[in-house]
Amino acid sequence: MKKRTWYLTLLTIITVICIAIGLLVHVVLPAGNWLSDMSDDLNDVNDSESFLSGSTVYEEVAAFSNIHLEMEVSDISIAYGDTYAISYKTNKENLLPQYEVKNETLYISQKTKKVHGLTNNADCTCKITVPKDAVLKLIDGTIDVGDFTMERLGTDTLNISSSVGDIDISDNLFTTITLQSDVGDISLENVTFQTAALSSDVGDIDVETPSPLDSYKMDLSCDIGEIEINDRSFRSHYKQDAAAANAQALTVTSDTGDISIEY
Repeated sequence: MKKRTWYLTLLTIITVICIAIGLLVHVVLPAGNWLSDMSDDLNDVNDSESFLSGSTVYEEVAAFSNIHLEMEVSDISIAYGDTYAISYKTNKENLLPQYEVKNETLYISQKTKKVHGLTNNADCTCKITVPKDAVLKLIDGTIDVGDFTMERLGTDTLNISSSVGDIDISDNLFTTITLQSDVGDISLENVTFQTAALSSDVGDIDVETPSPLDSYKMDLSCDIGEIEINDRSFRSHYKQDAAAANAQALTVTSDTGDISIEY
């Protein structure tokens, strides 16, 4: 018992150090010289003629079947709409998203050289819409700071990595899901999948699915937290063999956080 307590204490210390390093790299360092630039930022915010008015920019784009993200600071949402389009709002010029459709793929990125950091109220939101008859094959990418939300549409493959931010997926149908968050919760609500791999260093992971997980291979583990499956509690690890050689699979890992599975 003492050995396990010592192990958990050491693991907690290591986790806290990792969180501090992550915040330093993704939040504090990008803050740069925010103190010296604060007066300029305030002038921009109060300048009605500046683009920093917070107005929403909307643009229709060519049809696409894939989405690739490389975002520094932005909340991203993907949902059905009237047509293929992107809309965004930001209070920092260097957070303006750059985007193009090439080879059936919508590329969205932020090529900023300096972001003053969350302490200086840097903010951006970006929404992507596709028509209901759209067929999406692949959505992948990275978000340094920001939440990712996707609702009421499906794609063959979803692969998203977030450094600081929550990932929320609801009412979707996938073949393969891979989601990773350094600091943030992961939530799947009414999501059907063949295979899913979910991991969070610090954050809870919740899965609610109509998929028949009784026949799935499941491997769930958390270092600090508990596992709950259909209101049954387990300790730090739960494993279930597949009902068939090529059966579907669910893999969930959380260093610090709870895991909840309902089906």
